[in-house]
Amino acid sequence: AFDKTALTVPAGAEVHLTFKNNATVNTLPHNWVLVKTGSEASVAAAGLKRGDPAGYVDVMDRDMLAFTPMTKPGGNSEVTFTAPSEAGTYPYICTMPGHYMLMKGLLTVTP
Repeated sequence: AFDKTALTVPAGAEVHLTFKNNATVNTLPHNWVLVKTGSEASVAAAGLKRGDPAGYVDVMDRDMLAFTPMTKPGGNSEVTFTAPSEAGTYPYICTMPGHYMLMKGLLTVTP
């Protein structure tokens, strides 16, 4: 699970996110993927189709708004992105196979 399951940013803000994988199992990489509301399953399925060589993300998926690469336990990864311009809540998930249903959170974008 993510240790932070709720994040808040202003609409249109430049966001710099540092993701740290605190997993204690040495073989369990994770990522952080921001998606459009309701697209969690389809983004995870598209990533699964692309597989491990692609880090379980499909960079052409229009429902994916931002992502970090797969990060090994104890490692960090970073992403800078522009927050959606429309206020609302946007889910973030881990696209490692089988993780998206439990490893998730919400990014709230304020006006």
